[in-house]
Amino acid sequence: METRLRALLAESEFVGDIRGRGLFWAIEFVADKRLKMPLAEGFAFGAKLRQFAHESGVAILSGSGTADGRAGDHIMLAPPLTITQLELDWMTDIIKQAYLKTEEAYKNQRAS
Repeated sequence: METRLRALLAESEFVGDIRGRGLFWAIEFVADKRLKMPLAEGFAFGAKLRQFAHESGVAILSGSGTADGRAGDHIMLAPPLTITQLELDWMTDIIKQAYLKTEEAYKNQRAS
């Protein structure tokens, strides 16, 4: 799962960190990758990504306020231990698509 997540998301503009073990992984979203500055509160990047993923059939957990109690967003993934490689590939593809939709919505909000 690590290899797949990193291949799909590591170079994404707002992905600050991908960490975990086995089938339990978290993805942190940041405003500035180099400085690891958290996203400002208000947009709920993780929650929006969770919503987009859920609409496509993937359940994930989102969280916010992890940087200072208000700012900071992340998602957590914990698929069933019985997941097949095909299902894992499908799940990570959906997460990538949900990330791209969320990134676009975030950029559109910042531009307006």
